[in-house]
Amino acid sequence: TWQDAEIPNPIFFGSLTEFRNLQTIHMRWSSLLPFLGRGAYDPEKSLRELLPRSLQYLFIQDCLIQSSLVLCRELETLEIHYSEAVPLLKALYLEYAVREQAPGQGCMKCVRGHWSNYRLMETDPVIDRRLLDLQGKSRTLGVDFRIIEPGATAKPFPLDGAIRTKWPWETFDGVLM
Repeated sequence: TWQDAEIPNPIFFGSLTEFRNLQTIHMRWSSLLPFLGRGAYDPEKSLRELLPRSLQYLFIQDCLIQSSLVLCRELETLEIHYSEAVPLLKALYLEYAVREQAPGQGCMKCVRGHWSNYRLMETDPVIDRRLLDLQGKSRTLGVDFRIIEPGATAKPFPLDGAIRTKWPWETFDGVLM
C-alpha cells in the first residue's frame, strides 16, 4: 500500500514495557510510536520509553523516508541508552515502505487512487549516512542491524518462520491438544 507521513494510518498499541518476557516485536513504524498531531513526524514518546528490556528482536516495517530524521534520532537515542533500554537486543531490522508518495500530494483516498503526475520519495544522503554509522555502532554492541530499502528482498527476519508456522495438532496420552 502507499504510505504517507503527512496522513498516516497509525494504530498505536501502547507501551510494551510491562511485557517483561516479550522478546520479538514485528510492527509497522506508525503503529510502534504515538505521534503528535496528524503527521508521523514528532513522536509523543520515544522508543526507549516504550520497548521492554527483554526485547531481543525488533523488526520495524513500513518506515517512511519522510520520517527518516525522526527514525534516525530514535535509533541514536536507543543506541546511546542501549545498556539500560534494550540490553538483550540481538537484531534490529528496518524495512522501508515499498511505495511512498512525496509530501503535498494529498492522500490516495482523497484523489481516488490517481494522480496526474505523482512523485515518489527519494532518500536523503545525510540520513542514509547516519543510518550507516548506526549500523557500525550496532555491530560493536553485538546487534545485527539491517536496513531493507524499498522493493529490496532480504533474508527473513529471525523468528519470522516460527511466528508464521502453523503448528500441527499433537496428542498427549490420547488427548488432542
